[in-house]
Amino acid sequence: MLSYRLLVSLATLPVAVSAALRLRRGKETTETLRERLGDPADSFVPRGPVLWVHGASNGELQAAEPILRTALARSPRLSLIVTANSVSGRDLVTSWGLERCETRLAPLDHRLALRRFLAAWQPNALLTLENEIWPNRFAMCAARGIPVLIAGARISDKSAQRWKKLMPLMRSVIANVSYFAANDTASEARFRDLGVPQRLIGPAMNLKSAVTLKAPGEAQTGPLRAAFHRSHTVLAGSTHEGEDALVLDAFADALTRIPDLKLILAPRHAVRAPQIAKLITDRGLDYALRSRGEDPATAPVYLADTLGEMGLWFTLAGITFLGGSLVNNGGHTPFEPADFDSAILHGPHVDNNAQAFGALDAAGGALEVRTTIELAEALVMLAQSPAQAADMAQNARMALAPLKNANLKAGAFWAALSDAMRLSDLAAPRG
Repeated sequence: MLSYRLLVSLATLPVAVSAALRLRRGKETTETLRERLGDPADSFVPRGPVLWVHGASNGELQAAEPILRTALARSPRLSLIVTANSVSGRDLVTSWGLERCETRLAPLDHRLALRRFLAAWQPNALLTLENEIWPNRFAMCAARGIPVLIAGARISDKSAQRWKKLMPLMRSVIANVSYFAANDTASEARFRDLGVPQRLIGPAMNLKSAVTLKAPGEAQTGPLRAAFHRSHTVLAGSTHEGEDALVLDAFADALTRIPDLKLILAPRHAVRAPQIAKLITDRGLDYALRSRGEDPATAPVYLADTLGEMGLWFTLAGITFLGGSLVNNGGHTPFEPADFDSAILHGPHVDNNAQAFGALDAAGGALEVRTTIELAEALVMLAQSPAQAADMAQNARMALAPLKNANLKAGAFWAALSDAMRLSDLAAPRG
């Protein structure tokens, strides 16, 4: 732990220089920098127990929305401070308009920033989501008697091997955590192997299993339905750098055999749209850009460079390729396309939701592809056989049903949170 603190201290100057450059280039504002430095909120006055909830960005926090709403509904005395590493994650939670809920960018894992943050917000417990492990944050909370809980704790085999090389640091992290609820059985086994005692481990919680995207209304879908025939529309959802080219190569191949095939390409990070646009044109394909309001009927590729519209894309696409799985990013949640009856394709890298993908593949509810050629063949097969795509979608629903809403059924988690917060009404629904 001392070595980690020394490294953080040594990194202070480079981080400060980087922050100044980002400020100068307009990528940060004085407001965001103040928040990252733990700047106190002048308007916040704790009137009851405060739960600090932290998630990395949009995906993790969207997955935790049911927990936030349930906690506030169960305990009228409870207030929340929700932090994110990204501005978009912070703004997402703000947009929900939750009562008794404040949002901020997460403080840097530096003791000075953390000291200011903890003094300002005075949390009674910290609930951190998935793989957000911050040694200084955990240690300073524990030193102040603030319990640390991890929900949906996720760790890949590669990450576990890295932590094994840092066992003194991992032991200090574990010593400061009072409750682990792993994302799945594989992550749970890896945490146990790293030394997490069984007494701290609760039932597995896949937070993303409870996310239900709102189905778009006719006002949203109506103007687009003529451009997208569902059985011949492919969504490449939440793609990562290095993956778009593979998807586009596969689509271009499939397009030669199915001339009316359409691709909705929705990258994980919309800021990459200019680079992706070049990849599209380099392959001789035309595209329409969502953010410019261009007509998708004019091109085979629709570049969806906007946020918060995944429900719309799942509605329009009968086939979904899940990003982050052809490159080693762990893959994105299959629960959302399954909810919209979209046949699921994925690559081999699915550590983030290994249990769910294992259930899907075993039940014929998804198809794994490892190469551009395999992806192209799968697109052609499903587009030419809508009945097979529909069967896959139905199998997916059935395979994932036992895992749905697992987080809200996790009595052990709510009991642990109730004990940590000393709020008995968190343990069970009111009434």
